[in-house]
This record gives sequence, C-alpha cells and structure tokens, in this order.
Amino acid sequence: MLPHAEIVHDMTEIAGQELSGGIKHAPDTLKAVQAYAQKILMA
Repeated sequence: MLPHAEIVHDMTEIAGQELSGGIKHAPDTLKAVQAYAQKILMA
C-alpha cells in the first residue's frame, strides 16, 4: 500500500474506534481524514 494510503487507512481506523467508543471528537477526526484524502488526490 502507498504511504499516503496507509496514513488515510490508519486515520480512518482511529476514527472508527473513536466512534464506537463514544469519543466526542470522532467527527473531527473523520473531517481530517477527508481533508487529507482530498489533498492527496489533488497532488
């Protein structure tokens, strides 16, 4: 897997754990994942 894809995957996994654990900043983590993925696609 490409390094950038691994980072996005890891961030997505973390966000999923946060959501299932009831952590309140999980939506912010998902927004960060989306923003980072968009930057990768535009590069």
